[in-house]
Amino acid sequence: PFDAPSIAGLVQKIVKGAVPTIMGSTYAGWIRDLCAEMLSRIPDKRPGTGDILERAQIKVVVENMVEEAEDAIGPGGGPGSAAPSPSASSRSGGGRASQDSLAGAYK
Repeated sequence: PFDAPSIAGLVQKIVKGAVPTIMGSTYAGWIRDLCAEMLSRIPDKRPGTGDILERAQIKVVVENMVEEAEDAIGPGGGPGSAAPSPSASSRSGGGRASQDSLAGAYK
């Protein structure tokens, strides 16, 4: 979307051109909406990192990532790290079920 014959033309396309959108059903609606918000030209309309991390869908993704990392590290947590938290599964609602619920987000 930002292809131009010169740097000046490229700047103009970025500043004044159409904002790209994610079309189709490749990604869940909440992902498309989040991307649109993050690409807003109005800084006050763009969500901050804290706002993004507080979203329910993002929390599920982060919890699953933590659980996967803890599972990969295994008992003991490796050198210099604490043992995996036993509450990680309970926070995310369980391993496989939570992963299955995310499948629709990324289609």
